[in-house]
Amino acid sequence: MYTIFFRTLLIYILITLLLRAMGKRQVGELDMSELVTTLLLSQIASLPIEEPEIPILHAIIPILLIVATEIIITYLKGKVKFLRKLFEGKPSVIIDRGKIDQKEMSRMRLTLDELLSEIRQQGFGDPADVYYAILEENGKFSILPRAEKNGLTPADAGIKVKESGCALPIICDGEIKGLNLKKSGKDENWLAAVCKRENCRPDEIFLLTVDENNQVQLTKKEKKA
Repeated sequence: MYTIFFRTLLIYILITLLLRAMGKRQVGELDMSELVTTLLLSQIASLPIEEPEIPILHAIIPILLIVATEIIITYLKGKVKFLRKLFEGKPSVIIDRGKIDQKEMSRMRLTLDELLSEIRQQGFGDPADVYYAILEENGKFSILPRAEKNGLTPADAGIKVKESGCALPIICDGEIKGLNLKKSGKDENWLAAVCKRENCRPDEIFLLTVDENNQVQLTKKEKKA
């Protein structure tokens, strides 16, 4: 019992650290080689947990080898164009300047229902509204609408607007984020003034943010019944 517990904990920590070493992009969006790596890791990691008689090194060594290989391949893909094409492929243009490429759909084994579903998920009810639809290397769709279907922007109307930047959370669920307060160029006196204006204490605030234009958004905690 203790052996299984120890092995499970060790494998969990090892896999977590190695996935972090692979980088956030690999965890968030898996390409083909990364998917294979993940499947192999899950399979190998489960062996010493399911079968205690297998030495744990028989799992750790292959895991380290697979992750090292993946990191090396990822590095080489950025340097060698041939390897990038070999492991990642290239994007497929499914709708080209408003015309559906049926041959490319067939080559990608993509059905019309799947294409229409992808278009609807990105907010377009009619395929005629789409100028380009590109199936990316990671299996996701990039949909570029026709110019007349793009929303009107301030630039189209000749209106200049200020960049608001990223709204920094200053208070989250009653907790003051000191680092964000400093990044925003504010201090405790500013925060006290905001709380006084809103007639509340910091621990009564659910979310308080401020952007680069000093626009403050404040949401108070809901009172419990």
